[in-house]
Amino acid sequence: KWPRRENANGGGNRYGEATLANSRLGKDDQVKVSQWMKEPKNFLVFLGCPGSGKTHFCHAIMNDLKMSKTLLYKRQWDESSFVSRVKASFDMSGSFENEVEYLTDDDLLVFDDMGSTSLSDWKKDVLFKLVDCRYKSRKPTVFTSNFKEDEIREKLGYRIHSRMFDRENVILDFGSVDWRKIDVDSRP
Repeated sequence: KWPRRENANGGGNRYGEATLANSRLGKDDQVKVSQWMKEPKNFLVFLGCPGSGKTHFCHAIMNDLKMSKTLLYKRQWDESSFVSRVKASFDMSGSFENEVEYLTDDDLLVFDDMGSTSLSDWKKDVLFKLVDCRYKSRKPTVFTSNFKEDEIREKLGYRIHSRMFDRENVILDFGSVDWRKIDVDSRP
């Protein structure tokens, strides 16, 4: 097994200074996220198009919770890196369940770009195992996706959708603005 690392996919220099204060959250969303962070449990789900600020937000959560005494083990994955890691384990052992559990047992898990890779039945099974492990444990988990809620149900399946959109979870929609395409001088 690989040793635990706080950030499994790295943020490079782009997101090193990401904080909730400089993310693109509206006031209502800021309140919801602040309440969730005071007592993190269950899921925090962010939906939005590419460029809407989801990855920045993931790094902001990790940076803002870096000194947390209750969330000692924190890990961040993007879907592509996670699936590649599980696949490597599967190729060696013929099973992926133990690897998924090992990779997702942290106090806080931030999972960026849910559903961003091509979705074979095997990948859907891996993603379901991830969601189900976190859901059953009620451990705080942040998921982002480019999909809208109905697309998650359609593309990832009802079981994943039902757990991600449980009424106890916090759901936020970043909308359809790609901030990378807006001129820096005209940004709010």
